[in-house]
Amino acid sequence: MNETELDRLAGTRMQLEMQVNTLESANLNAETMAAMKKASDALKVIHGNMYVISTLPSTASLTHACLFSPTFVRSPS
Repeated sequence: MNETELDRLAGTRMQLEMQVNTLESANLNAETMAAMKKASDALKVIHGNMYVISTLPSTASLTHACLFSPTFVRSPS
């Protein structure tokens, strides 16, 4: 084999290695997305129809409670 052929084969090998890396990365991304989908589905089941707005007092009443609560700690001015 002459040097030109060796260079061509080295280039082909590099391209194949890059393609293998790309496929491995794509496979990892697909596995990650599948895991995220399962986690999302599990969280939907856990939380059901819970809404944050229905579990917290309104912002105004929460602010009022914090400002006028005897246990609310204010930072020194």
